[in-house]
Amino acid sequence: RMAETKQAKKSFAAKHPPGTPLRPEIADALKQLAKDGKVSCVEAHELAAQLGVTPLEVGTQMDLLELRIHACQMGIFSNSHNKIEPMTDIPPALKHDIEDAVEGANVSCAALWQIAARHGLSRREVMPAVDGLKIHVHPCQLGAF
Repeated sequence: RMAETKQAKKSFAAKHPPGTPLRPEIADALKQLAKDGKVSCVEAHELAAQLGVTPLEVGTQMDLLELRIHACQMGIFSNSHNKIEPMTDIPPALKHDIEDAVEGANVSCAALWQIAARHGLSRREVMPAVDGLKIHVHPCQLGAF
């Protein structure tokens, strides 16, 4: 409950410099997609492709509109009902690819999408290995984290 209250009070728009412009072509489409103040990760990426803009541009507009991302394709925003359990026995090739993609202490969402594709895994199936290696995912392609 406390986490929900803190999340509800957080301003996503405050992450951006004052005067960051709202782009009507993106904002209008997001308003149509939004359900209960949320847009799914898949919908946001599809919109970016349809409009020929980057996912980060869509994410910025979501922030300015105070829309939340839900249903992260990596499973990052999982609730307790579908929590990701860290993998303890990580296949060596997968472990190597993840560790090789680490920059600083993080691995990017985009890099993990590529790794998942190379290994024939869904994007969500990569996260238990990442959690098992105690590596943080950053940055999100939509700018959520």
